[in-house]
Amino acid sequence: RVSEHELLRAKNQIKAGIVMASESTGSIAEWIGRHLLIFGRVKPASEILAKVDAITLDDMHRIEQRFIGASPLTVATLGPIDALDT
Repeated sequence: RVSEHELLRAKNQIKAGIVMASESTGSIAEWIGRHLLIFGRVKPASEILAKVDAITLDDMHRIEQRFIGASPLTVATLGPIDALDT
């Protein structure tokens, strides 16, 4: 299960990426193009940041149950697997 700490860390990484993407003209052009193609409008960063902030631990647990909890996981490795937790 995702912990509160992991959720906060992930949200901070996403928000930092959004803010950093606004620092170059190429990233801004990509942002505009992507938003026009996907949403039909350019969403301001503040709108997306607010949605990221609104994600709760309950939201994450619902997603875990839907996509991970219902089926066994598969792991592929390359090299020695002696230290792999099973």
